[in-house]
Amino acid sequence: SVMIYVIPNPIADLLITNAITPDADGYNDTWKIQGIEAFDNVKINIFNRWGDEIFIFDGSGLQYSDPLNQWDGKYKDRNLPSGSYLFILILDNESVHKGTISLIR
Repeated sequence: SVMIYVIPNPIADLLITNAITPDADGYNDTWKIQGIEAFDNVKINIFNRWGDEIFIFDGSGLQYSDPLNQWDGKYKDRNLPSGSYLFILILDNESVHKGTISLIR
């Protein structure tokens, strides 16, 4: 006899990009995270260099994969200046990723 296991949604490789260029050209206009759809619980916090929280997301990976929910280099509908921004990404309440995002205008 043979046992076959079916995995409904294999987890894609997670690729956390480190730069966005929100210039409305259709490329890198928001902070996309490849493979985020595979996670049920996603928390994202982005901070400026002074430690002020400028972006918060708390929901599913599928919700964050919608470009309308992704960080677009703005805070309170105002364009932020070019520079480095810190992020904390927590996936399914167990995997923590920290790093920087370069905002290039």
